[in-house]
Amino acid sequence: MNQQDNMQTKDYWRGRLSGKMPENVLNFISSLNEDARLVEIDIDVVQAHNLMLYRQNIISKEDAAKIMDGLEKARSAWQSGQLKLANYIDIHPLVESYLMDSYGVEIGGKSHLGKSRNDQVMADVRIYLRNATLETSELLADFCDILLNLAQAHTQTLMPGYTHTQQAQVITLAHYLLSYSGAFQRDMERLEQCYSRINLNPLGACALAGTSLPLDRNYTSELLGFDDVLENSIDAISNRDFAVELAGHLANLMATLSRMANDLILWSSYEFAMVELADELTDISSAMPQKKNPCPLEMLRGKTGTVYGNLMQLLTMLHATPTGYNKDLQETKPPLWQALDTVQASLRVLCQVWNNITIKKERMYQLVCENQITALDLAELLVRSGLAFRQAHFLVGQLVRECSRQGKAAWQNLNVKQVNDTAQTVAGKTLELNQEELSAAINPAQSVASRSVIGGPAEIQTKAALIKQRQKLSEQRQKAEDKRAKLKSTHENLKMSVRDLQINPA
Repeated sequence: MNQQDNMQTKDYWRGRLSGKMPENVLNFISSLNEDARLVEIDIDVVQAHNLMLYRQNIISKEDAAKIMDGLEKARSAWQSGQLKLANYIDIHPLVESYLMDSYGVEIGGKSHLGKSRNDQVMADVRIYLRNATLETSELLADFCDILLNLAQAHTQTLMPGYTHTQQAQVITLAHYLLSYSGAFQRDMERLEQCYSRINLNPLGACALAGTSLPLDRNYTSELLGFDDVLENSIDAISNRDFAVELAGHLANLMATLSRMANDLILWSSYEFAMVELADELTDISSAMPQKKNPCPLEMLRGKTGTVYGNLMQLLTMLHATPTGYNKDLQETKPPLWQALDTVQASLRVLCQVWNNITIKKERMYQLVCENQITALDLAELLVRSGLAFRQAHFLVGQLVRECSRQGKAAWQNLNVKQVNDTAQTVAGKTLELNQEELSAAINPAQSVASRSVIGGPAEIQTKAALIKQRQKLSEQRQKAEDKRAKLKSTHENLKMSVRDLQINPA
């Protein structure tokens, strides 16, 4: 059967209506473009539903066999490019029409018994989203591996940490990378929790209030790998809360990716020069030959707004739709698809960036030595020498002002006499302080080593955090792999059940 044959099928979907829908209106309300990624999922769903109808003695074995055979032919036609997305409002009547063209309306027309496009599309979308959620989690796990491996190599690489885009305290590159891998592992947790609310079976809800047929919703859940039945039929076809939740998690994840991208854009600039991006991951100016533009990172930063817009689009669309299915809900698919595609593409780009980056350790160290970045360390030393913190803060502020006036080397050459002279002016006292203590306090490496509180940048804490994060990542990977294995097993069981009924199994 070819697409031209398909167009000859009697329009069994418009019995109530007279006249053919104008092509421009059909195109306006059609979702075929976004349904392209659902075609084979839709075939699986129809197969599972009809296997259940046969098992419940609602259709005969002979009819079920022909339906399975026709659906597999439709799958082959789609894979070979013979089945085209055209002339229908959405994917569901296209597949059903193919069945009716294969075996007539007396057989193919039974395949929709006990379901509606309303519960069917929800099954399709939930299956697609659970797979996409797992794929996003797996990409995050791969990215975290890259960050953790880099952190392992840079536990002693000193660099400035920033607040207000001003040098704040000395950290290590490992400490920075661990801050992001920890955040991304929380994103994985959120996606895992969202998965549990996505992977619920709406089939059997039918159009709104279920059906009088004795359906076995637990069996279709088993065949399609759903964790449970989404019980209330109105809830099953009306709510898109799982879509909003997923879009919200993706927007949150994108915000974190964008912050990291912005850091790399700054760090790769001439003024910072802390990293160099690989040539193949940058672009050139059309006018200025010296430029090495971080265009992929800038695009990631820009695409963050797209994902935010996808979330807002969903919320705006859903805020006033009446209870029950409404055609508006068809428009929830494009923003979901776009958000997922954008986040996954962004993760792949950042994996490439970090896998090919050049870390300029000497420049990072130079930066921490050119400023008074250890000022808080000195203030804490003065507190241990007898000053109140606010006095110490003020005193060190006076020293910073003077050293800034003298030049870059002044802070590293600070001596006890300068400190005590300022202490006399500020607090009217001389501090019990020696040069060894003072030099250690303002030394960048000592600053990091002294910050060994849990979660601090000291190497002992960094190594402990690495062990903890690797263990957590391993557990998260295992959970994703278990879900993948379950879905693969259930899909193989579905295919086996289909083959057992097919007239001419491949």
